[in-house]
Amino acid sequence: MRPTKQQVWEVVMQNSDFLKNMPVDSPERDVMRPFIEGSVDALSGLLDTPVSVLTLADATARFLRYCVAGNLREKLATAGTRIDELNDLFIHSVTNLEQIVADVPAFLKKEGVTEEEFLTGRRGGLNPENQEKWQKGTLTIGELLCTQPECVILPREQNS
Repeated sequence: MRPTKQQVWEVVMQNSDFLKNMPVDSPERDVMRPFIEGSVDALSGLLDTPVSVLTLADATARFLRYCVAGNLREKLATAGTRIDELNDLFIHSVTNLEQIVADVPAFLKKEGVTEEEFLTGRRGGLNPENQEKWQKGTLTIGELLCTQPECVILPREQNS
Protein backbone atom coordinates (compact mmCIF):
# COMPACT_ATOMS: atom_id res chain seq x y z
CA MET A 1 0.00 0.00 0.00
CA ARG A 2 1.35 3.38 -0.98
CA PRO A 3 -0.29 6.10 1.06
CA THR A 4 -0.62 9.59 -0.34
CA LYS A 5 0.99 12.55 1.34
CA GLN A 6 -2.47 13.93 2.09
CA GLN A 7 -3.59 10.65 3.72
CA VAL A 8 -0.60 10.67 6.07
CA TRP A 9 -1.15 14.33 6.98
CA GLU A 10 -4.85 13.74 7.67
CA VAL A 11 -4.12 10.79 9.96
CA VAL A 12 -1.48 12.81 11.82
CA MET A 13 -4.08 15.55 12.30
CA GLN A 14 -6.08 13.04 14.33
CA ASN A 15 -3.19 12.34 16.71
CA SER A 16 -3.92 14.02 20.05
CA ASP A 17 -0.26 14.23 21.09
CA PHE A 18 0.69 15.95 17.84
CA LEU A 19 -2.25 18.35 18.10
CA LYS A 20 -1.37 19.19 21.70
CA ASN A 21 2.23 20.02 20.74
CA MET A 22 1.40 21.65 17.40
CA PRO A 23 -1.78 23.71 17.75
CA VAL A 24 -3.59 24.88 14.62
CA ASP A 25 -1.99 28.31 14.47
CA SER A 26 1.55 27.26 15.43
CA PRO A 27 4.36 27.99 12.98
CA GLU A 28 5.88 24.64 14.00
CA ARG A 29 2.94 22.82 12.42
CA ASP A 30 3.65 24.58 9.14
CA VAL A 31 7.29 23.50 9.40
CA MET A 32 6.38 19.89 10.19
CA ARG A 33 3.82 19.42 7.44
CA PRO A 34 6.23 19.01 4.50
CA PHE A 35 8.32 16.57 6.54
CA ILE A 36 5.31 14.49 7.52
CA GLU A 37 4.01 14.51 3.97
CA GLY A 38 7.53 13.81 2.71
CA SER A 39 7.66 10.64 4.77
CA VAL A 40 5.90 8.91 1.87
CA ASP A 41 8.88 9.64 -0.38
CA ALA A 42 11.50 9.14 2.33
CA LEU A 43 10.14 5.66 3.03
CA SER A 44 9.22 4.75 -0.56
CA GLY A 45 11.51 1.73 -0.62
CA LEU A 46 9.89 0.28 2.49
CA LEU A 47 6.18 0.94 1.93
CA ASP A 48 5.38 -2.59 0.75
CA THR A 49 7.61 -4.21 3.36
CA PRO A 50 5.89 -6.23 6.10
CA VAL A 51 6.13 -4.69 9.56
CA SER A 52 8.63 -6.22 11.96
CA VAL A 53 10.88 -4.78 14.64
CA LEU A 54 13.62 -4.61 12.00
CA THR A 55 11.56 -2.82 9.35
CA LEU A 56 9.92 -0.48 11.87
CA ALA A 57 13.29 0.56 13.30
CA ASP A 58 14.71 0.97 9.80
CA ALA A 59 11.75 3.09 8.68
CA THR A 60 11.92 5.33 11.74
CA ALA A 61 15.69 5.80 11.35
CA ARG A 62 15.24 6.64 7.65
CA PHE A 63 12.58 9.20 8.50
CA LEU A 64 14.76 10.84 11.16
CA ARG A 65 17.72 10.98 8.75
CA TYR A 66 15.36 12.56 6.19
CA CYS A 67 14.44 15.21 8.77
CA VAL A 68 18.10 15.89 9.55
CA ALA A 69 18.97 16.13 5.83
CA GLY A 70 16.06 18.51 5.31
CA ASN A 71 17.26 20.80 8.13
CA LEU A 72 14.19 20.28 10.28
CA ARG A 73 16.07 21.45 13.35
CA GLU A 74 16.99 24.80 11.78
CA LYS A 75 13.51 25.28 10.33
CA LEU A 76 11.92 24.68 13.72
CA ALA A 77 14.37 27.13 15.29
CA THR A 78 13.35 29.75 12.74
CA ALA A 79 9.72 29.08 13.68
CA GLY A 80 10.57 29.81 17.31
CA THR A 81 10.89 26.30 18.71
CA ARG A 82 13.38 25.70 21.48
CA ILE A 83 15.64 23.18 19.83
CA ASP A 84 18.33 22.69 22.44
CA GLU A 85 17.61 18.99 22.85
CA LEU A 86 16.20 18.26 19.38
CA ASN A 87 19.53 17.52 17.70
CA ASP A 88 20.59 15.26 20.58
CA LEU A 89 17.21 13.50 20.44
CA PHE A 90 17.61 12.81 16.72
CA ILE A 91 21.19 11.59 17.06
CA HIS A 92 20.33 9.42 20.07
CA SER A 93 17.24 8.00 18.36
CA VAL A 94 19.01 7.22 15.08
CA THR A 95 21.91 5.59 16.95
CA ASN A 96 19.52 3.43 18.98
CA LEU A 97 17.51 2.48 15.91
CA GLU A 98 20.63 1.58 13.95
CA GLN A 99 21.70 -0.69 16.81
CA ILE A 100 18.30 -2.40 16.68
CA VAL A 101 18.55 -2.84 12.90
CA ALA A 102 22.06 -4.28 13.26
CA ASP A 103 20.94 -7.06 15.62
CA VAL A 104 17.22 -7.39 16.34
CA PRO A 105 17.54 -10.66 18.32
CA ALA A 106 20.14 -9.09 20.64
CA PHE A 107 17.95 -6.03 21.11
CA LEU A 108 14.87 -8.12 21.97
CA LYS A 109 16.90 -10.28 24.35
CA LYS A 110 18.31 -7.19 26.07
CA GLU A 111 14.78 -5.79 26.42
CA GLY A 112 13.48 -9.13 27.66
CA VAL A 113 10.63 -9.20 25.14
CA THR A 114 9.57 -11.09 22.07
CA GLU A 115 8.93 -9.34 18.78
CA GLU A 116 5.20 -9.68 19.39
CA GLU A 117 5.47 -8.19 22.88
CA PHE A 118 7.48 -5.29 21.50
CA LEU A 119 5.17 -4.50 18.59
CA THR A 120 1.92 -4.95 20.50
CA GLY A 121 3.12 -3.33 23.73
CA ARG A 122 3.70 0.30 24.61
CA ARG A 123 6.94 0.57 22.64
CA GLY A 124 5.64 -0.62 19.28
CA GLY A 125 2.17 0.63 19.96
CA LEU A 126 0.22 -1.21 17.28
CA ASN A 127 -3.51 -0.75 17.72
CA PRO A 128 -5.71 -3.88 17.86
CA GLU A 129 -6.60 -3.77 14.15
CA ASN A 130 -2.95 -3.44 13.13
CA GLN A 131 -1.94 -6.11 15.65
CA GLU A 132 -4.30 -8.51 13.91
CA LYS A 133 -2.92 -7.63 10.48
CA TRP A 134 0.64 -7.96 11.78
CA GLN A 135 -0.09 -11.40 13.20
CA LYS A 136 -1.45 -12.44 9.79
CA GLY A 137 1.67 -11.03 8.11
CA THR A 138 -0.31 -8.51 6.07
CA LEU A 139 0.62 -5.22 7.78
CA THR A 140 3.09 -3.18 5.74
CA ILE A 141 5.07 -0.06 6.56
CA GLY A 142 2.90 1.83 4.05
CA GLU A 143 -0.31 0.74 5.71
CA LEU A 144 1.10 1.58 9.15
CA LEU A 145 2.09 5.02 7.86
CA CYS A 146 -1.49 5.47 6.68
CA THR A 147 -3.21 4.15 9.82
CA GLN A 148 -0.78 4.79 12.70
CA PRO A 149 1.96 7.14 11.54
CA GLU A 150 2.94 7.76 15.15
CA CYS A 151 4.50 4.29 15.18
CA VAL A 152 6.88 5.35 12.42
CA ILE A 153 7.33 9.10 12.13
CA LEU A 154 6.17 10.90 15.26
CA PRO A 155 8.83 10.98 17.93
CA ARG A 156 7.82 9.16 21.07
CA GLU A 157 10.07 8.56 24.02
CA GLN A 158 9.16 4.88 24.07
CA ASN A 159 10.40 4.48 20.46
CA SER A 160 13.95 5.27 21.42
